[in-house]
Amino acid sequence: MAHKIKDLREKMDSFSKEVSQFKLEPGASQGPLENMDERETHSFVESADVIGREEERKRIVAVSCLRGSKVVITTRSLKVSSVMKSSENLQLRPLPDDICWDLFQSRAFEAGATQSERLVAIGKEIVKKCVGIPLAAQALGSLLLFKREEVDWRENERDGHTVFNDLLWRSFFLEAKKDEDGQVRKCKLHDLMHDLARWVAGKHLCTVTKDISGDTVNKKTYHLLIDEWSFKLGMLEETKKAKSLRTLLILRCNPIEKSFLSRIFVMLRCLRVLDLSSSQIKVIPDSVGCLIHLRYLDLSSSLIELLPESIGYLLNLQVLKLPNTKIKKLPESLRKLQSLRHLDIRRCILLTDMPVGVARLTHLQTLTDFVVGKKKTSCGLGELKELDLSGELFIRHLENFKPEGTEVEHTILSNKEYLVSLRLTWHHHTNSTSNNDSERALDLLRPHKNLKRLQLHSYNGLKFPPWLSDSLLTSLVEVKLTYCTKCEHLPSFGGIASLKDLQIIGMHEVRQISVEFYGTGLVKGFPSLEKLAFFDMPKLEEWSVLEVMPFSQLMMLTIGKCPALRSIPWVQSLQKLDLSHCSSSLLASLPNTSNLPVLSSLLMDNIQGLTFLPDGFLLCFSSLRKLIVSSCMQLEHLPLIDMQQLVTLQSLEIFDCPQLNSLAFNAVQLTCLRNLNIRNCRSLESLPQNWTGITSLQSISIADCRNVTSWTEMDIEGLSSVSDFSLEICNNKRNVSGWLRHLTNLQTLTIHGAHDNRHPQPGKLITGNSFTICCCGDGLGSLLQGLSSASSLEHLKLEYISGIALPDSIGEIQSLQYLSIHNCAEFASLPNSLRGLTRLEGLWIQGCPLLERRCQRNIGEDWSIISHVRIVEIGYRNLTPDEPERRESRSCDLVCNCCQFRTR
Repeated sequence: MAHKIKDLREKMDSFSKEVSQFKLEPGASQGPLENMDERETHSFVESADVIGREEERKRIVAVSCLRGSKVVITTRSLKVSSVMKSSENLQLRPLPDDICWDLFQSRAFEAGATQSERLVAIGKEIVKKCVGIPLAAQALGSLLLFKREEVDWRENERDGHTVFNDLLWRSFFLEAKKDEDGQVRKCKLHDLMHDLARWVAGKHLCTVTKDISGDTVNKKTYHLLIDEWSFKLGMLEETKKAKSLRTLLILRCNPIEKSFLSRIFVMLRCLRVLDLSSSQIKVIPDSVGCLIHLRYLDLSSSLIELLPESIGYLLNLQVLKLPNTKIKKLPESLRKLQSLRHLDIRRCILLTDMPVGVARLTHLQTLTDFVVGKKKTSCGLGELKELDLSGELFIRHLENFKPEGTEVEHTILSNKEYLVSLRLTWHHHTNSTSNNDSERALDLLRPHKNLKRLQLHSYNGLKFPPWLSDSLLTSLVEVKLTYCTKCEHLPSFGGIASLKDLQIIGMHEVRQISVEFYGTGLVKGFPSLEKLAFFDMPKLEEWSVLEVMPFSQLMMLTIGKCPALRSIPWVQSLQKLDLSHCSSSLLASLPNTSNLPVLSSLLMDNIQGLTFLPDGFLLCFSSLRKLIVSSCMQLEHLPLIDMQQLVTLQSLEIFDCPQLNSLAFNAVQLTCLRNLNIRNCRSLESLPQNWTGITSLQSISIADCRNVTSWTEMDIEGLSSVSDFSLEICNNKRNVSGWLRHLTNLQTLTIHGAHDNRHPQPGKLITGNSFTICCCGDGLGSLLQGLSSASSLEHLKLEYISGIALPDSIGEIQSLQYLSIHNCAEFASLPNSLRGLTRLEGLWIQGCPLLERRCQRNIGEDWSIISHVRIVEIGYRNLTPDEPERRESRSCDLVCNCCQFRTR
């Protein structure tokens, strides 16, 4: 006690010191205490202020009038009542919707103010979500008091996004994956939160697996998850116990019989959530109409083809998910689902039209697809006008559009300010739509200026509508025009300040990119564009330029299948340039664009007429990190002086250039090079000099370059410092006998006897450092000599080798684990030295009739040599010693998983 008093005294002294330090004086009272107004707190309310609760109010008054003192306690927990040992409990019921609406509007609308019919309708929807709780009605009404716009009231319904993001920020959810609009599409629940949620749910949550393990279904079960469980195991009887079930998720349970679902739907009338996604169900029974409380129905990726008309009884249904199904027709009763907010029919490719009456779904916020039907009885585009849609909309089969009635009088999508993405497609293989119909349809589908992404596919019109320009669609971020084959001019997109990605593909009639393309207003030149692509435009010849440099932010430019294009504008900010199926004249124009200081990636693919790159060409790209030259069939040589000065180069890939004959440049200055990939250059005779001295080199792949003669023993020795390599050498062009001892990190060695007979065989290695040698003549024995020092060699594959036997030197490779022998028809026997390969795990022999006969289980002359090997496959028969019965090889997966061989 003494030390506590001492601590208190020290704190008081410190406080006194601070008071004197700041020269604070004790203040005098403002007046006598007895003259101050005395304010009492109480829980009484005026009777007039009580809305509803007539019966509850009478009971409270009756209790209060009894003799003696009374204490009335209000609480939301029955535990408090139990602890206080209350003489009577009065549980207040939720307010009826009409009384709750009176309370809401008393706070949301000023006295005497005119009430908008639309706001009243939205307000009543909000009141329903209050489920009769007066505090919620008061709070929401007060929140909307000073908000008179419909958008503000609509936003209140979408505040769930704000709540979710707040939980995400607080790590309640993890690993959120967002789409291009920043909306979270997938996330995980933190383990601790998951455990807490399960604990809180208690017996109300039940999970049942295929072996009937896990929780037990009981009458208190509200949420049931059935995972990979056979319905023959008594699931129906189990589910009967949960008559008050709210959530039912059936995952990967196949098949689901219609009779089972019919009985389930009749029993579980309290269901709110039903998930049958990825199930093998084909038919939904009519009894689904019994689920009148259902809010959420997910049939994604099922085999469902039709929905019953009884689905129209689900008046509380808010979410209907049907993506990736085989559904051919939506029920006519869909229009009755007045509470429906989200209808997901993505990738329902068999769906041919929409039912009439979609316009009645006034609460619909998400409609992923709209299919224009051929029949006159199909739903018309005009019904979309009445819907307040948001998110993405894909309108398909616009070739069926026929302008009739009100559809020709008003635009359809211009009022949808929450629509983010719009895709419009005409069928690519039909010419049934006239140009005028296509143009009229597109004109009617003018979106709101808030649209961010727009895609047109197979538009059949001769011109684009006026709204498709920078003056109206000011918020676009991404535009994709594909195969609008009849249009001769490009829209003016250059003034859209927000545009970042523009792709124009298959516009076959466009001959010129004019100055109007850069914009017609005050803003021009694509100020924010980062990606630009022109592809499959065979008549495009000219690309006009502005006096002021456009594309100030452009980083990626792709030009493909534009054989007539002669030049491109200079873009100083360009980082990645891909040229494919273009003329050599376009490539020659690049040096005229002056230096490209930040270009880091250059692709030259199938450049027509290109025989050589001029000296100095590559020096325009001082920051080049990746260079790919492919399928340039006439290319004979590259500028070697330029190549050896690419000091920033990290990756060099050259393939399918059959006329290229030399790469004999000094690579010693390429100190940043990490990847060297040269394939299918059959005329190539020389490789870069001193390339094995590049310490930064991590990966080398040289394949199908059979005429290379510049290999040296120093080159092979240098591979020991490379972490990933794959090489092919013709031993007749360059004798590598004795060099293999340097490959201390070699994992796979393939020796084949003929260039043209080399094909992927069973036992093909998928990963690992590999070396392939063509042994066109005799010399297998000399190649295998010295491999005993290759301590890392695990896989040896022999293909199309001529000769009568394997050399005994193969037994010296003590590290060998897998041996493949394919199409070596002259091999007559296996060497006895194989007995000493104690680490050998797998042996594959195919296309070797003499060996196959000698390796027959137990009776073959060479069986005793290989009987210790765990996996033996002769032809396609598995002769694994520990499996006595012969059978067709079904161990492919085992082989693939264990040794990374591809056996089929």
